[in-house]
Amino acid sequence: QPMSDSKPAAAPRAVQQPRWWLPVLLLSGCWALAFSVLTSAAASANLAAASLTDASGLTSFPLAAITFTSGLYNLVLPHEIGVLGRYRTYLAGAAVGAGGCIVCWAAMVAESLALLLVGCVFVGIGLSHSQNYRFGVMQCVPEAQHPIAISWVLAGGVAGAILGPEYSKHTRNLITSVPFGGTFLVSAGCFGALILLLVVGALALKDLMKRPVAKEPMRVASDGTAKDEPNEAATALPPRRLAVIYSEPRTLAATLVASLCYASMVFLMSAVPLAMAGGAAPLFSFEQSSIVVQIHMVSMFAPSFVTGHLIRKFGVPAMQVAGALVLIFGSVLSLAVPQTELANYASSQAMVGLGWNWCFITATAGLQRSLRPTERTRVQALNDLAVFSSSGVASLVSGTALRNIGWTGMNVAGIGVAAAIVAIAVTAELAARRVPPRHAAAVAGAETEPAQPV
Repeated sequence: QPMSDSKPAAAPRAVQQPRWWLPVLLLSGCWALAFSVLTSAAASANLAAASLTDASGLTSFPLAAITFTSGLYNLVLPHEIGVLGRYRTYLAGAAVGAGGCIVCWAAMVAESLALLLVGCVFVGIGLSHSQNYRFGVMQCVPEAQHPIAISWVLAGGVAGAILGPEYSKHTRNLITSVPFGGTFLVSAGCFGALILLLVVGALALKDLMKRPVAKEPMRVASDGTAKDEPNEAATALPPRRLAVIYSEPRTLAATLVASLCYASMVFLMSAVPLAMAGGAAPLFSFEQSSIVVQIHMVSMFAPSFVTGHLIRKFGVPAMQVAGALVLIFGSVLSLAVPQTELANYASSQAMVGLGWNWCFITATAGLQRSLRPTERTRVQALNDLAVFSSSGVASLVSGTALRNIGWTGMNVAGIGVAAAIVAIAVTAELAARRVPPRHAAAVAGAETEPAQPV
């Protein structure tokens, strides 16, 4: 009799386990395509603007428009997801992004900086949707696998980091009469391929077609099979007010760390092509600056293959501090190596990418753990609003900062931001450990807070 009972248990394991990883791989591929557009924009968008205007203060506006719009659109994204579900929302975002790339191409044909900025706004909206993939994948996998799933989705950025700058180099003058026109058309094609991948993988992504519900993700039974049994206490809990949610030290730290590390990374990365161009007498070629951007982008996502495991081993606070220390080391390298050396930009940007990876993925995982299921869509969007708005501002001022304080001054500022991340991570963890057990249980979902008057 025991033997007959044990056989059926093995069947669900073989059938259900692939559904955990197939959505991860599909969304990783989607992120690779979307991120190739972003890396291409990082390498060429500001240079495209420089070919349209002599005003140096305006040359950083295209990339700033993309990043700033990516943040602001998160005010709308929760409502869109609530109406359409994540799957249809992702399809709509890719379509808008493709249209934005075509508008950018038209702007280069018309030699219009204003139209280029309009196109970049729509590209930013498309990329805002793709940034949500790291949250969407958690709707498809067991809760215990969230850090690894986030890491593997973002690991698709490795392919995007190589593809984007590479096709930018080869398509910059593809249409000789329209500089960068070919680059924007290829970017539109990447969004088109993303739509195709979502359509082909529709069956594996069926969990994303549901509207977000107050239910815990699948749990893992002792035999390795999926147990789709919601926690009744958690599903009964209503969402808390934002003020209550962000009164928790770890929740606040997650958003602050993600925002600061992203802003610092964008602040330095946006200025790299302009700093390497060196004005009227270029120090380095476009191909060389594209290689540096490529190295930086690969460093941002290649560590994702192990970052999830590191989070599980060392914990969120330790990995946030480690990431911030790597960011400091990257800026110190830039200060130590002469600016006339390619190694100045390549080595420092590699370290900045690695530090960003550890800080950002850790902050994403930490945020998810601090929320009730009913709160996740709204708070995730608010988190991304803070992250990408701050990075948009950082990109907007990077050109002016490069002109006024130089590459050295920008790296000193980067050290200051990284030091702030260390302080936030340590302070939040110490504060969280002083939270009374009763209050901590309520946050976890064991108790509800008193009802608030309407």
